[in-house]
Amino acid sequence: MAAPRIAVIACLFLSGAAAAEPPAVRLWAELKARREALPGVHQAFDGSTTVRTAGGPQASRWHVQVDRDPSRWREIVSSGSGSYQRLCDGKDIVRLEVGGDEFERVRPDGKSASGEPAPYNLLGNLDWSRSADLGVVPCALPGLDGPCIAIEAPLKPRMGTPTIRMTKGLARLVVHRETGLLVTLRWVENFEHPGGGYQVDTAYALKRVSLGAPPDSLFRLPAEAREVKELTAWNANRIRKQLAGQPAPELEAMDIRGRPFRLSDHKGKVVLLDFWTTWCPPCRTDGPSLNKLYRKHGGKGLEVVGISVSEDRSVVESFLTEHRYEFPVVLTTENPMARPYQVATFPTYVVIDREGRVVSAAEGDQGLSGIRKLLKKAGLDAD
Repeated sequence: MAAPRIAVIACLFLSGAAAAEPPAVRLWAELKARREALPGVHQAFDGSTTVRTAGGPQASRWHVQVDRDPSRWREIVSSGSGSYQRLCDGKDIVRLEVGGDEFERVRPDGKSASGEPAPYNLLGNLDWSRSADLGVVPCALPGLDGPCIAIEAPLKPRMGTPTIRMTKGLARLVVHRETGLLVTLRWVENFEHPGGGYQVDTAYALKRVSLGAPPDSLFRLPAEAREVKELTAWNANRIRKQLAGQPAPELEAMDIRGRPFRLSDHKGKVVLLDFWTTWCPPCRTDGPSLNKLYRKHGGKGLEVVGISVSEDRSVVESFLTEHRYEFPVVLTTENPMARPYQVATFPTYVVIDREGRVVSAAEGDQGLSGIRKLLKKAGLDAD
């Protein structure tokens, strides 16, 4: 009689464990299974992150494209600092710059244990045991018929660094019920550190979707791609080495006030491109000096263009209300940039001579004395 009793107890234990499992856990498992059963899908998301500190908000934007079939995926992330893609063949993940000839092998990032493409890579950090099904909501997106389901779950606690700790986090996702595809994701984290605290608010919103197996070509590396230990970034050093003395890549943009700007129209002038952000301390330090430089020499053969990288228009407009720059300001969130202009170190300055050739580039954390020397080299005495 002992064996039947053990079997009954085991069945009761398992049924009790299943009953204790939150309904949202089972729901998410079902939605994930539906997504993985799709023959293929293409999704395009708009992404944004706002960091709120005592000093005010800092916002950035990007775009994500995801193509996947049951065993492979491709992710392309585009921002003002460049466009990069990750490819997964079901075993290895490689990363490369779009249009580049280098690739590196990567491990799944710190927020992803499964090697999923964005934004699905974030979902491994949710505490599904405390998730909640918020019910049916409309999808309102062409290409996805039928309702969506909203789910809310807290984030697993984690340490950002030895001195930075996430104290609270919450995610809310909207998923298409029939396909299991993400439609929106809102991810809010609160951090504490010895100097105070801040909040990081990340959001993804699906803009386009199409179902069907993607072509094999999307998952192949370019024929000329070579493996490197680390991708070569575009920065001042690379611009100096590869572009000094060469015609500057074209820059066509609409500035923040709606005025057109074309670099090639300014031949005959020395042009200073300033890549900056509102949250960069050296950028904020150099800004007033750049404005004085422009005010003094703007009518004497100098053009200064401030290129705000990966920041929301509202954030930049608010900054410029307090810090009135007279030179044109261009937003990379609204204007495409040539690859050499997709830098990620701030401030970065590029000096272009009157013939439209790159003179040099510099990172401006040492003040403007070096920039004045480069302007002089380009034929403008800016002392």
